[in-house]
Amino acid sequence: MQITQFIVGSSYATIHSFISYAVPVVLSDSSSAPQIVDVIQPCITTSGTTFAVWLNVLYLAPLTILFVNFFISSYLQRTPSVDAKLVPKAVAKDAAKAGVEVIDKVTVASK
Repeated sequence: MQITQFIVGSSYATIHSFISYAVPVVLSDSSSAPQIVDVIQPCITTSGTTFAVWLNVLYLAPLTILFVNFFISSYLQRTPSVDAKLVPKAVAKDAAKAGVEVIDKVTVASK
């Protein structure tokens, strides 16, 4: 969920650096009829805002890569459990036998 949020948010912020829109402005002179002129206005108007947007996007890029790597290693690459790798089958069988023997002794002693 957060990976999607980072990708969509960064894309949305980056796109706004390149989008402009037309604003209709009415110009009126006392001698002539009013005129409507379109003025092109960028979404991000100051260099400080542009710097902040790009700094944010560049900051989120490595974080997004780290999140994706973590997601892949944690959820997509399944490995055998640690117990299965560390405990040989013979030891597991012996432990199971010992557990059964203990239960038998406890039930015999309680009778």
